[in-house]
Amino acid sequence: MSLARSAPQLRTAFALLVLLEGSAAAQELDTAVAALVRISGTRDDTPVRGSGFVVGLDAEKATIVTAAHVIEGVQQLTVTFAADLAESFPAGKVLGMDAGSPNGLAVFQVRGGPFPADVTFLRFDAESRPALGASLYLLGFPEMAPAPRTAQRVLSARSGALLLIDQGIGEGFSGGPVLQDGKVVGVITDTDDQTTYAANARVAREALEGWGVRLCVPGPAGTLAGIEYVRICPGTFAMGSAPADRFAEDDETPIRQVTVSEFWIGRTEVTNAQFRQFRPGHPAKDGDALPVVKVTWSEANAACESFGGRLPTEAEWEYAARAGGETLWSFGADEALIGDYAWLDQNAGGAPHPVATKKPNAWGLYDMHGNVWEWVAGGSPPRHRLLRGGSFLDPARFLRSANRIADETEARKRNFGFRCARAPGDQP
Repeated sequence: MSLARSAPQLRTAFALLVLLEGSAAAQELDTAVAALVRISGTRDDTPVRGSGFVVGLDAEKATIVTAAHVIEGVQQLTVTFAADLAESFPAGKVLGMDAGSPNGLAVFQVRGGPFPADVTFLRFDAESRPALGASLYLLGFPEMAPAPRTAQRVLSARSGALLLIDQGIGEGFSGGPVLQDGKVVGVITDTDDQTTYAANARVAREALEGWGVRLCVPGPAGTLAGIEYVRICPGTFAMGSAPADRFAEDDETPIRQVTVSEFWIGRTEVTNAQFRQFRPGHPAKDGDALPVVKVTWSEANAACESFGGRLPTEAEWEYAARAGGETLWSFGADEALIGDYAWLDQNAGGAPHPVATKKPNAWGLYDMHGNVWEWVAGGSPPRHRLLRGGSFLDPARFLRSANRIADETEARKRNFGFRCARAPGDQP
């Protein structure tokens, strides 16, 4: 499948959206449509169609929520992503279903990507409680329509765990999301001439958790001991350098598929201000916002542990640095752009710079390329450990996501620093 074709097809789908007042609302719906799927199959030799949306996504599987009656008893179940309507995928394992319930939910997986490049996922807003009269947006595929549609409706009442939305929405929307401010507040389950019914987000999330589906939402994960963490969702990626990489070193090959579990990683390299929490006597003359340098692997490891975390593994570090990409740097393969994302030999003036002063990668992480080398948990202890990312003294080729160097565990150099990682948790 060619992923390059997905973007224009997605724009075609967006062109069919209801025109909205305010670009912010339109942009939120554009993003939501990229998570929408059309579900097709047959029941008793009769074609059936419904909608669903992606709530979990990695390189090999997409987790999809829908209304139970959309897939119950359906054969030859296939999924088409709104992000690329040209190709369908066979549905995989059903993880849970409220069988026989007219307003029940179901969750299943589609495996065997690659999926269209523009596919995204939606998060449940299980905390908000839309007020009666609130304006909501409903997304789905009308039963025989070739592209997704949206409709603006008003919350008219509640009945137990159901949201009652004024006006019917028509066949095919069942399983689609109900949005408020870009977040899912309900899942469409049924409709009649006067009312559309939706299970509220809290019930939907609890149902998924009851079926063992743990939803990972990437993004800010909170602050612990002054360290801001970013949640990195699980996935499989190609670790190392491809043979075609002209800069590839022997220790970066062969390229291999590596699966990473969910973890949290520091948004930035550890700064001097943060390091003083571990070592109060750390020199005050060192700028607070500069990355701490001249730290050994042992000191970096002990500092992360004192902060309630640890050093990231090599695989975690590279997965986070790549941010879903497979190119030389997270932003692509055009070396001319590296100055926008990194402090390196050509722009740093031979010194480190305050963290988060260049562009972040796609996952919101700063200075994964350049500024200072970062100690990681791998290596050949007790004498040698590994560092990743390159520094303000290095040319662009050393800042590649796959590049790695080794040094002595107790090496203390002016371009060596670190960032921390930690296991996932509900609260930091």
